[in-house]
Amino acid sequence: FKSVGRDTINVTDHDVSVLSTFASLTVGFDFSGCHLLTNNSLECLGRATQIRVISLENCPKIDDKGVLYLLDIAEKLEVLNFAGAVHLTDQALAQLFGKCERLTAVNVNNCIHVSHEVLHVLALHNHKLSDLRCSGCDVSDSGLSMICSALSAKHMRSLDISFCRDVSDYGAISVAESCPELRYLNLSGLSRVSDRGARHLLAKCWYVTELNLEDVFLLNDQAFFFDRDFDGRLAADENMLKHLTYLSLRDCVNITDDGIKGLGERCRKIETFIVRGCDKLTDQSLSWMSHPFEDNFSMVDSIRVLDISNCALLTSDAVLE
Repeated sequence: FKSVGRDTINVTDHDVSVLSTFASLTVGFDFSGCHLLTNNSLECLGRATQIRVISLENCPKIDDKGVLYLLDIAEKLEVLNFAGAVHLTDQALAQLFGKCERLTAVNVNNCIHVSHEVLHVLALHNHKLSDLRCSGCDVSDSGLSMICSALSAKHMRSLDISFCRDVSDYGAISVAESCPELRYLNLSGLSRVSDRGARHLLAKCWYVTELNLEDVFLLNDQAFFFDRDFDGRLAADENMLKHLTYLSLRDCVNITDDGIKGLGERCRKIETFIVRGCDKLTDQSLSWMSHPFEDNFSMVDSIRVLDISNCALLTSDAVLE
């Protein structure tokens, strides 16, 4: 719609009915942003027996009644996106997830009435789940531990638990222990996670390429240094932080130049680096980014996007250098 100059996506339930009837062999529908859709659209989709992928992100009129229409095709579903469906609750999702067996990706971001209990049901019944996004859901440390214990370490690759405010270091440690193969991890807004939880994650999740620690304001520099007393494995030393391509430390106000030095010693693939609002950084931090620590190769050589806005102590001379 936007590519042809239309800002309003006015797809209706009738349109979904026509599509599901005459495009009966279609395996996936993406109705993200179609805010006019109601539960009736899901009733139509529930009759399309070939569907594997359903995305209804930011369709706020969808609720539990609509989800129940999908029970008949639940066993074939592989990807579900209900992000922004603020009226969904555990009651309907538990029935749906309990019948699903093939789900590999689920997004319930900002579904504020969804809790760890139904996500545990999801993990128990779908052993090939590789992508779980539950930002802003009702997830606690103990709940996250339950979810992680049911996830498959072999398959799990992407996890978004941002703004799950009750998650602390204990929850972060559960993720580190159960999901060592993660490639994407979003912990944005977890104000109870400190360097202790972050250290576990960075020491055990060696292959993370995208890491969002935005506004994790208890985080300090120590998380980015290898600690032999904490984890003496040679492989941990060799792999820690080495695969990062994206890192956001926005508004991590306790990060100083030393933290940048720790990153500079290890990060050789990072392309996007965000330190906006890290107001303790000085010109020395930029010097560490450009310092050739290993094999005469500096951290800044791979950076394509660098956000240093609102770092008031940085000077123009250091930036130009």
